[in-house]
Amino acid sequence: MRLIWFCINVLCSHCAEFASRLGLETDWNCCIALSNEMSEDEPAELTEEKSQLPYGIQNIRPHLENVDDVPLLVPIFSRCTPTTTSEMIRILQENGEVVACLGCSAKSFNALAFSVVRHACLC
Repeated sequence: MRLIWFCINVLCSHCAEFASRLGLETDWNCCIALSNEMSEDEPAELTEEKSQLPYGIQNIRPHLENVDDVPLLVPIFSRCTPTTTSEMIRILQENGEVVACLGCSAKSFNALAFSVVRHACLC
């Protein structure tokens, strides 16, 4: 079992601060942004091809088919929306992962993610 955190923050560095407190790996290649659009205030380092990680949910499947399975191993996803989160969960399931969700049912943001998993723990 491993933990994956889906974060709505724009910057991976902001997500990594909290993720490290959860005990998640926060070194190199630890975060993928799922948003398809880049904002103007985003640092240039996210656009550079240093790590060869895909940017945006639309690039995850092609990366898995043509490069490697690293997106399935990344513990942090930033710039998440309900749609991109549920799509990434589907991608994990398509690749043999059993996905369970833990989250607050009072937040409508989580409803779509809960609807695509077989196991959900609602609080």
